[in-house]
Formats: sequence, structure tokens, C-alpha cells
Amino acid sequence: MSKILVTGGAGFIGSHRVDRFIELNHDVMVVDNLATGRREHINPAARFYEMDVRNPEFARLIMVERPEVINHHAAQTMVRVSTEQLGRQIWIVLGQAEHLPWDSRRLPADPAVHHSGHADGHKEAMA
Repeated sequence: MSKILVTGGAGFIGSHRVDRFIELNHDVMVVDNLATGRREHINPAARFYEMDVRNPEFARLIMVERPEVINHHAAQTMVRVSTEQLGRQIWIVLGQAEHLPWDSRRLPADPAVHHSGHADGHKEAMA
């Protein structure tokens, strides 16, 4: 059993990933700001944290929860908005990276990070 944190876990894709991880008996946490996700999509067996991944609290949560896998689905879901407001989209991505504890001396133990754009990454997390 792995400890898995799913960002965007209240969204369509993320919530399905959460359900599958729980079916496989993983310990699952969901982080979502509910900007486009829905509370009713969150599996009640998962621990839910309502927050934006760009918030420094997200890094603190990682240090406290110490997930082995981060399955990343938090994103701007509207293509038109992401292309018309490219600067905002870049801020979302860079803002996430800015607050994450990537210093390997501070990480729990070589956590795996997966995002929705990497189709093969999910196989490893679910094994």
C-alpha cells in the first residue's frame, strides 16, 4: 500500500484516479481548491485538503503527510483561458514548483511525481 497525494482530485480525471487508488487499497489524500472540481466528486475514503497548490501551505502539507506518490491533476481546465492568458497559466505551473520542497534532503524518500500529461506514469503508481 502506498501513500498517494492527488492534486486536482475533485476534478473529473483526478477523482477517477482517486477512486482507483482507493480500490487498490492505497492511502489517498486529495488536494483541490474546488475552482472547477466538485466536492461531491471526492471519495469519502480519501483525506481532503481544500487548498491551492500554489499556496505555501501545500509544501507544508507534503512535509507533514509525506506522500510516496504525488499524482498531479491540478490545472486550468479551460483551453481558451489557458491560451488567452498564457502568463496566468505559466504562473500556475511555476507557482506550484516554487513552493514544493524539492531539496532532496527535505523529501520523505524519493517520492514519485506523476501528472496527467504522462500516460505511462500511472502504471507505476498503481502497481
